[in-house]
Amino acid sequence: MAGKDGTEEVVKQGLMVKRSVNKKRFTPVNYKQRWFVLTRNYLTYYDTDGERRKERGRIDIGSVQVVETAQLSGSGGGGVGGGDTGSNNGLILEGPGYPFQVGYQDGGQEYTLYLLANRDQDRVEWITALRAVCSDNSSLSERYHVGLWSGKRWTCCRLSNRSADGCDSCTSWSRNLSSLGLNKNESVESINNNPAALARLTEHYFLN
Repeated sequence: MAGKDGTEEVVKQGLMVKRSVNKKRFTPVNYKQRWFVLTRNYLTYYDTDGERRKERGRIDIGSVQVVETAQLSGSGGGGVGGGDTGSNNGLILEGPGYPFQVGYQDGGQEYTLYLLANRDQDRVEWITALRAVCSDNSSLSERYHVGLWSGKRWTCCRLSNRSADGCDSCTSWSRNLSSLGLNKNESVESINNNPAALARLTEHYFLN
């Protein structure tokens, strides 16, 4: 699938479950399955109904500040809940998964998109691909919250101030991919085509 103008290179695409961003204060929290397409400029998601998918949202890659794992519940498996309780018209009520988060700015406000990959390897590949295309962003954050804002406090550190600085340090992103024997284009293509390069990126991004 191409980008909005039909010419953007697709870096990675696939199905994931997203948590509602809830930009408005009083809106229900839900989880829905969406088709995600990552290019060098946008992370775009579409609905999964019908032959022609309808765009449901997009994030400007230049606005991304955080790409980290997340904890959406107290369960050790890292999913939203303890088991799969079914779905309704694409709405995921509860189910297992491997969560991560994309923090970004939109209209001067900060938001976090929480996503659930089907497998841990899928999560690693998505995080690595996103970090590769965001590696030159000037506004990358140094700290983040691994948990959720519950409406009253953060589930990770229990702080009651929503704008409180993150309680965990962000992973150190290398802006010099040549030190890994890669350039920016090669690092993205390695997600699907170069297992050795993916292993080097994964070790660097997750262990440093």
